Amino acid sequence: MADIEADIDMAPEAGPSTLTNAVRPSTSPFSFDLAAASARFCADIGCTDATASRRAAIPEVVVNAAFADHVEDVSTADLTMTLSQLISQPGFTEPITTHFGPVLLPILAHWLETDTSLSVKEWESRLTVMAFVAPLRPALWR
Repeated sequence: MADIEADIDMAPEAGPSTLTNAVRPSTSPFSFDLAAASARFCADIGCTDATASRRAAIPEVVVNAAFADHVEDVSTADLTMTLSQLISQPGFTEPITTHFGPVLLPILAHWLETDTSLSVKEWESRLTVMAFVAPLRPALWR
């Protein structure tokens, strides 16, 4: 069951005591391909190579994860920290949510590690992200 996630749902025609298992593909963060997601993210925002992404001010760690020959040199913690900083920037919330959905919780959790003396603008940006993400990823709030 490493590649699937079991979810228990009520069968519509069954009474309250009858349960069925609905199986769907895993969205486990442990099996998520960060390099592929980084490449799709860069393509989605129009950065097709490392040079173009530098011009678009995409952080180096994201570029390395997307385009490097040795993605194992990219730290997962550094990548998720960088994405946590990018997600509250205009134009990045939707693509990051789309391409990094299974690891959204670790990305947003980095906000808890950062300095608490944030500007009002940064707090507003973060709250905007949370309002955007909440209906798309209700499982994060259970």
